[in-house]
Amino acid sequence: MDQAALSSVEQWPHRLERAGVGAAVLLVALSLVPSAGVQAQVYTVLDTAGAATPATTFSVAGSAGQVLGSAQFVGPQFTLTRRSVLTKIEALVNNCSVIVAGVPQCPNTLPFVVQIRRSINGVPDPRLLIAATPLTHDNDPLTVSMESAALDDVPLEPGTYFALFAPQQESDSGFLLSNANGGAYQAGITTIGVVTSSGSFADTNFVAVRIAAKVVHRP
Repeated sequence: MDQAALSSVEQWPHRLERAGVGAAVLLVALSLVPSAGVQAQVYTVLDTAGAATPATTFSVAGSAGQVLGSAQFVGPQFTLTRRSVLTKIEALVNNCSVIVAGVPQCPNTLPFVVQIRRSINGVPDPRLLIAATPLTHDNDPLTVSMESAALDDVPLEPGTYFALFAPQQESDSGFLLSNANGGAYQAGITTIGVVTSSGSFADTNFVAVRIAAKVVHRP
């Protein structure tokens, strides 16, 4: 540091004393200013996927789960205590419900979507859709894969919601995994919501889903 700069720094406490403010106050004030490089920490909202990772796959043989189709959307309830965006939604799913003698009968499938719906009296709002986005898609009808999506551009206020999984086209159907390998893998149990053509309801069941979020502040 050059002499002029050092002289200026050394004069700070004296200038503060003349103004009736202690130098310690300046240091405390500076410490309270957030750094531009500090990022909001990602936190786990829900995890019923257990030991499953983004690379986890299972054969559809020996697997079972909650049916997903054009007449039934299913997914877990989750609660946010602070205004947040969902940075990642992961689910173990398969998008092929008809396999005959090991041969899939489900061509031209599209990725499932995840829908965010508000909880009303403990069940998913069957009318209002807050947001929806496609999951990744392995396009492998014989495999259950961990598919994922993000909704980090849709801030959600504190409250209780449902993340429901649904097909994009009427011809697609599959399942949200509950267990695999004949029960060797078991998803966690949680409150799930179901939306059908006749309304919505809630239940308790096993589904393999993981949701992460980060807090966002109003601009």
